[in-house]
Amino acid sequence: MLQQTAIEQVDLLDLPSMPLTQRNSFPPIPCVYFALSPQSEVMYIGRTVNLKARWAGHHRYEEIKSIQGISIAWLEIKEVEILPGIEQSIIEYFNPPLNGKIRIVAGHTSQLGIKIDAQLYEKYKTKLRENGVSITDDIENHMKNYVGEVVVQSIVIDMATIARLAEDVENLKLVVEELKLEYSKASQLIVKPNA
Repeated sequence: MLQQTAIEQVDLLDLPSMPLTQRNSFPPIPCVYFALSPQSEVMYIGRTVNLKARWAGHHRYEEIKSIQGISIAWLEIKEVEILPGIEQSIIEYFNPPLNGKIRIVAGHTSQLGIKIDAQLYEKYKTKLRENGVSITDDIENHMKNYVGEVVVQSIVIDMATIARLAEDVENLKLVVEELKLEYSKASQLIVKPNA
């Protein structure tokens, strides 16, 4: 985990930032990002391997953009394998109001954000994967057992998996666009013989 003194040395106002309305111009970099109110209050913190692609289809975009004057600041982290630990430490330090908030999605479905030990979480995910069970199913089954309801297996896809797949699709779209551009440039360089 990131030391608290290191977090305290990060001045959010010194980080690169752009208004959320300019999300199409965000750089495609790995980072921890901060949704900041016009008063520089940290409203939400997240991590991504591609900031531009992440905000092209962020699951909380509508909710966050409803905060007038919101901007996104970012702390670039080139070692993507340490992004989760840095994000967790920064969330614990700032405790933003939109992280971990339970919200209603599409009527009867709730999303639950919880803070747990990162190593325990990784062991938990590995064990569930070995058993072919999603995190959502497992937590839902624990809740049903706790309140005395019969556990019924359902086909539920883990929201983190959906988010990762959506991010992968966005990344692939960017790669395809880059390939199209390269192909276009290359085809202009080909000399065609006169017929």
